[in-house]
Amino acid sequence: MKKYVNGEQVKLTAEEERAFNLAQVGSEARAVADKRNATSITRAAFAIGAANAKWITETEAEDWGAGVAIPKIAAAAIATLPESERFVMRMSVRTRQNIWRNDALVLVLMAAQKPKVTAEQMDKFFGVG
Repeated sequence: MKKYVNGEQVKLTAEEERAFNLAQVGSEARAVADKRNATSITRAAFAIGAANAKWITETEAEDWGAGVAIPKIAAAAIATLPESERFVMRMSVRTRQNIWRNDALVLVLMAAQKPKVTAEQMDKFFGVG
């Protein structure tokens, strides 16, 4: 690798090259994180995909899509919250129109599956690429 110093091209030192490569990796990781933070799909699309992936049942997907019930996996996650926060979270899960890639519900679902759903698998599910 080369750089310009006073208008002349010179070779990077090994340390400069390592620092450059680390910065590139860091910027790629930030770009992926930014994409994850900005990506969502509709609740219906998520419910259909989750049922197709066997993360939830088709009945759970239909009930969740209609806003009448919460999938067992989400209910279990909500049950871990302080009592004072549960109602608001249940309402949020039943009424939100979009599911964000980095939503706590998604992260719980990833961890609860056997085998666990990897970040890359969930990225593919959400179309993060």
